[in-house]
Amino acid sequence: MRGLETARTELRRAPSGQVELTIEHAPLPGIDRSMLAWWFQSFDRPCTFRGKDYAQAYLLWHPFDHHSVTVSRNGQGRVAPGETVHIREAMNADLAHAVDQVVTIHRWDEGGIGFHASMAGRRAFSLDHVFEEQDGAVAYRSRMRLGHEAGLLRPVVNAIARRRFGDETRRRWFAHNIEEVGCLPQFLPELYAAR
Repeated sequence: MRGLETARTELRRAPSGQVELTIEHAPLPGIDRSMLAWWFQSFDRPCTFRGKDYAQAYLLWHPFDHHSVTVSRNGQGRVAPGETVHIREAMNADLAHAVDQVVTIHRWDEGGIGFHASMAGRRAFSLDHVFEEQDGAVAYRSRMRLGHEAGLLRPVVNAIARRRFGDETRRRWFAHNIEEVGCLPQFLPELYAAR
């Protein structure tokens, strides 16, 4: 597993009161954007890796923290904007920091993925991952935003978001995300070749 020292992380509070967490991951060698596009269309399906069967490929992505994922698909059978993802995981394998959340997809293509959840009729959580090919590897950047950017309820919602996603949870999220992204080169090229 990659550690926190392998990535550049930043936590900032925007003038709106939103909290923004960003990660610039170490490059992912042996991976290209087409592999990631395939992965994010397939990660909820069963797979076999090195002779072992997995109920979902999602379990390879983080072997300790991930429990299950359920995605909805459009009429063409694709995971796409407007569909949902139901994520069940426990950050740093600690059930006290379990996540059981349904989010709505707003981006799902070869250049990146993004999803969000709303509170009081506006986005209060969004997570975007952007992929860029770079010298035989992929540069992978993650950005999470918590809270409302505007609106009458902004101060209240932003205070709730900051409290629910406090310092300990933020630290655990940075570690979890760096670990799961760092796992991709360990299995994705092989899984993609056998697709």
